[in-house]
Amino acid sequence: MTSSLRPRGPTERHASRDLEIVADAASALDITEFEFFRLAFRRWHGRLPAERSLERDFADHMLRQRTPAWVRSLAAEVLRRRRLGTLDPDVLGAGRFRDRPTRPRHAVISVAAALAVWFVFFAFLMQDVSSSPWDRVAMQTSRPAACTTGSAFHDAWAALLSGDADLGCGDDGGEAADR
Repeated sequence: MTSSLRPRGPTERHASRDLEIVADAASALDITEFEFFRLAFRRWHGRLPAERSLERDFADHMLRQRTPAWVRSLAAEVLRRRRLGTLDPDVLGAGRFRDRPTRPRHAVISVAAALAVWFVFFAFLMQDVSSSPWDRVAMQTSRPAACTTGSAFHDAWAALLSGDADLGCGDDGGEAADR
């Protein structure tokens, strides 16, 4: 006889029944079976499980039909409440354990570091790189060099950072640079 045709013993009958009960209870709460395991662990132990431990218990349930007592207990409670018409997923805490996208571990630090690097980079671009006190920009343009960088964006930032609205042009219109 093949193994699929042999009569099932009492343990196998209970194991497959546990799978059905857990699936039915999870469906009643409108959460996945894995979320049901997380909820059952939280209600039984009073804390959230370690993910690795939860995955191991869930794999035992799915692959070896070994359902932990804490899962069977919650499944029985859910099905009893549904039968009585008093099932409220929020009262059981099912809403807290729905899958939510998680933020990468060091996302805030990474974004802050990237912004700091960009700020330093642009601040460096705005620096006065010329050696002459009269020529305050490194880029030559058709206007006197002391009055513009050639980019309205850079001019605005340079004026903002230097605190000098006319970028060293003064009232003489850049004639000091011609001397």
